[in-house]
Amino acid sequence: MNRAVLVAAAFAAAAFGADSVHVVLHAQGRNIQHDGFLLEWADASAKRFPGGDGLTWDAVNTPAGLAGYLRTPSADSCTPRCFTLVVSPQRRYDACFDSADGGQGTWKLFAADDGTSHAEFLVPWEQAALDSAGVYDVRIDADNPCGTQRGVLRLSGVRYVDVTGRVWSRRVQVQTVVIGVLLASYLLLTGSVRRKNRRTESPRRSA
Repeated sequence: MNRAVLVAAAFAAAAFGADSVHVVLHAQGRNIQHDGFLLEWADASAKRFPGGDGLTWDAVNTPAGLAGYLRTPSADSCTPRCFTLVVSPQRRYDACFDSADGGQGTWKLFAADDGTSHAEFLVPWEQAALDSAGVYDVRIDADNPCGTQRGVLRLSGVRYVDVTGRVWSRRVQVQTVVIGVLLASYLLLTGSVRRKNRRTESPRRSA
């Protein structure tokens, strides 16, 4: 049994008996902040998390990796408080809203001024289980304290490559080299002209 079949079987087994939703993610976002997370999300694009009362989510493909968040409006006892991000059968990351460790660095947990709790996540492309075409398939599990069903959100998509950014970087490098060459040529030319002028002026001064 190959790896693809094993991964598919793992996802199917985890989704059994749960409120499960599969989303093919096409959304692309800007580059993430220096701390590794997006600080601004559009409320209009928020979606209901399966099996989670009041729990919403959103995710985008960024040049650095798959980024997303979960948000709960309050500390309601029936709102899922703990989550598991499954990148592959061998790579799982747990986080809880009440945890202080931030979920092993993959999750960033914080409370907003409006009383909502947020859990942002980032899966760098180098850590994602990508196939030869750059396709990923991850899963987020959320346990519902008030029921037996578990919410399962499955996200799949293609790695986002920032071609524009790479082209612009190369363009800036080429322009920098050209400007450097022109500046060096200008300095050499002006220096040569000055030396020539000094030689032509010297006989007049001696006379």
